[in-house]
Amino acid sequence: MTEQREAFERSARWWLRAYPARWRRFHEDEVLGLLEDLAPDGARRLDRRTAWDLARSGWATRWRTRPDPVSWVMYRFFDLPITSHADWVSDDIEGRWYYLRHVGLAWVFVAIAVVAAVRSPGAHTFWQYLGFVAIGAVPVVARPTRRRARKWHLMQDEPPPAGSIWGPSKPY
Repeated sequence: MTEQREAFERSARWWLRAYPARWRRFHEDEVLGLLEDLAPDGARRLDRRTAWDLARSGWATRWRTRPDPVSWVMYRFFDLPITSHADWVSDDIEGRWYYLRHVGLAWVFVAIAVVAAVRSPGAHTFWQYLGFVAIGAVPVVARPTRRRARKWHLMQDEPPPAGSIWGPSKPY
């Protein structure tokens, strides 16, 4: 591969990150080939218009494939499975920010509750503040794991090791 072609491919892959991971798994190579065919000779990166269109289309695809707001709230805050959007849930569980979303969100709510308690009239005891912190610490102590999340939300264990003839076990 020439240096120009490598630079162009890096640029195109960077802009394709706007699409969900599951979409990229199936379509990235095809789109890269098409972009390389349509690019002018010697192009080192995508032009602005193409990059903007890729980003806009990727975010639109993400928006269209996400669950409705009620299902999202039930999944995110109450850890209830969403059966109609298994692909989106799988991307969420395997995503880079999984732990931050599940642990960090609890601490945001604790911070809001403590600020609201401090600003509200009346005396609060040390034990009430400790209670807020304890509620926020539950997800940290429980340590959400991807394996538990896969079992609960996708009804499957880890993928079998390479060369294994047995599939993932299903809970009964």
